Amino acid sequence: LVKERIRLGQQLTTMNEYGTYYNQIFSDINTKAFSFPAVLKGRIKQSIQRQKKQNHLFLSSIRSMKRLTRRILIKHLEAVLREENSPPPVFTWMTAGDSSAAGHGNLYSQSYTAVLQQTVQAHFEALGIHFEAKNYGMGNYNSAPELALCMNEIFGDDIDVLMWDFASLQPSSEPVHKSVLWAHRAGIHPTRPILLFYDSFGERFLKLQEFDGIGSVLMNADALQSIRQSMPDSNTVADPMHDLPEAIRYYRCGQSIEGGIRCDDSMRNFVCYADEHISEDEALDDNLCRIQKFDTNP
Repeated sequence: LVKERIRLGQQLTTMNEYGTYYNQIFSDINTKAFSFPAVLKGRIKQSIQRQKKQNHLFLSSIRSMKRLTRRILIKHLEAVLREENSPPPVFTWMTAGDSSAAGHGNLYSQSYTAVLQQTVQAHFEALGIHFEAKNYGMGNYNSAPELALCMNEIFGDDIDVLMWDFASLQPSSEPVHKSVLWAHRAGIHPTRPILLFYDSFGERFLKLQEFDGIGSVLMNADALQSIRQSMPDSNTVADPMHDLPEAIRYYRCGQSIEGGIRCDDSMRNFVCYADEHISEDEALDDNLCRIQKFDTNP
């Protein structure tokens, strides 16, 4: 596992998609999970909230990280012990979410679920495991009640990691009952998947820590936003086409992130303007990004 993790880091480095910004984006503090004791009380909880929630992209209890590691190791053992010519064990990642998870405005191959599979598949195969990522994101759908109560029928009976990405429709200010129902139903799923929440650090994630026997990891939306805002502003770069690497070219324009501005056509994937009444020339002078096609999620 350690060797493949190192190989993955080397692969991302040699792809050179991020140029000199690679270390800034994929630093250890961004990519390594901050693990805390299972019981969140008093000073422990306050310490996480005060010091860690803005610094770490991933937050998890120590127990949850051990559950995830054990699940991968069990798959590896199954691969080692399987009979000749029998199919390899499958590690299944399932994305559940709204239009952001579905990747609306992009090709299916450009959704983060598809990119995840393209990135890590070879490294799982080196362990004898077939990695399969499935995208079940649907626009304008909440995580409950329908999805929560029909989890087996929608997502199937074989899940190792189940991702919750409904934050656009269920902001952190919303009561937590829908996500709690969703997590409870996931907890009684036959394969007891690890739950990965893409969300802000708050009551919703803390509530999950009260569920005994459920592994949960937070992908911290606040930390991700900080990483996004640390990327170069294409509006201030003289020649973004030549001066910025492809993966971050036109990604941030001022405070706006690529794809975050509604477009004037029905497919929402062509020319974007700050004001629908201004001309294309004015839009070009005002904001480079608003005339660029985007191919990443908002």
